Formats: sequence, structure tokens, C-alpha cells
Amino acid sequence: KGRKMIVSPDLHLYTPEGIYIWTPERSKKAWAKAYSEVRDFVETHKPPKIVMMCGIPASGKSTWIRKNGSEEVLYYDATFSERQIRMKFISFVRGFTETPIEVVYLNTPTKICRKRNDERSEDRKVPDIAMQRMSDAFSRDGLPSLEEGFEKVTIVCYRAN
Repeated sequence: KGRKMIVSPDLHLYTPEGIYIWTPERSKKAWAKAYSEVRDFVETHKPPKIVMMCGIPASGKSTWIRKNGSEEVLYYDATFSERQIRMKFISFVRGFTETPIEVVYLNTPTKICRKRNDERSEDRKVPDIAMQRMSDAFSRDGLPSLEEGFEKVTIVCYRAN
């Protein structure tokens, strides 16, 4: 009680010593673990909804959850820059529950995300080429939409503090 349920593949990329290591193989395993956590949480806690957090790295997804999240809701915190990956997640969830799935897209300019990324610890920095690839994917595939199967789409526009 008193804690928001956040599932993120990134959380499974830390070593026992707390070092973040990304490789394609580790990432695939991390996503599988995160999917398993979603199923387990939904089946045991029956949340009123699942919210996919969506946006390039350092767009503010985790901060948004901390400031706006609800304790009853399950949040899946990942970039979800490609429509195919968003739809794969929806299909996975629909395989075991009708729980409504919403998406919150953080529409933060890439320039701002890069600046924030530069301020991260070395092991947490996302290479510029990867950030650009994710940004390009949103441009190519489009932003999340109701047509993908979401019950609600929220787009959060960046505001300078």
C-alpha cells in the first residue's frame, strides 16, 4: 500500500551491483520478465486500468508517474516508439484480461531529452543514435492512437518550468 505499481524492462537491466547494462540479449530477457510481471499483477490485483507510458528516453515518463500516478493503476514504463511494439503489448494483455489500456505519450522535444540524457550517470545515458532512432520511429509510425486499441490516449506536451 502507498506504492505505485510500475513495470519497466529497464529495471531488469541492472546488475546486482546496481550497474545498468544494455545488450540485445539482456533487453529481450528484461522485456519477457516485465511482461510476466504485468500478467502476475493484473491477475492478483485486478487494477482498474493499465497505463502504457510512451516517449523517447528522458522525456519525463517516470517523473509523470511520480507526480500524477494513482496507486491502483498498473504503469508500464517503456519508450514504445514503434506502433508494432505498442500493438504487441496490447495483444499480450488482451490474451488474459479485458482491463482497459490507456497510453500517456510524453511529447518532449528531442533536444530537451538529449540535454536531460547528458545529465544522467554514464551507465544510464542512451546513445544519441538510439535516441534519434526512437524519435524517427514516432515520426514514421505516428503517435499512439485509439485505432491501436487504447481506451484513452493522453498526449502531454512539454512545458518549460
